[in-house]
Amino acid sequence: GGGLGGGAAAGRAAVVGGEGGVRGSSRARAEEVVRVSESVQGSVEEERLRAVIDRLRDEASELRTRLAEAAREADRLRQRERDGEQRRAAIDAKRQAAEASAAAARAATLKAEASLA
Repeated sequence: GGGLGGGAAAGRAAVVGGEGGVRGSSRARAEEVVRVSESVQGSVEEERLRAVIDRLRDEASELRTRLAEAAREADRLRQRERDGEQRRAAIDAKRQAAEASAAAARAATLKAEASLA
């Protein structure tokens, strides 16, 4: 077709063309149906992929949050461990001081006993 006449001209051309023209136009319709259904399938697939991507984004975000929480918890545990080590060190120092003063007291007692003897 010349393209100027629009739908009606295409219809007439089909009639003028006889049998072959009719078959040609139904083939064109079938191809159009296929194109439309492929396009619809394409958008359905696109929507499905978008949904999957959104879900993955949400999961990634949740995992990042959990990872940050785990890192904070690890920091707290390390801090607690450091505090515990400091407490143990302080307890050791006190015990050593107590032992030293007990030893000094024993030494003083021994010295006193020696001077009396």
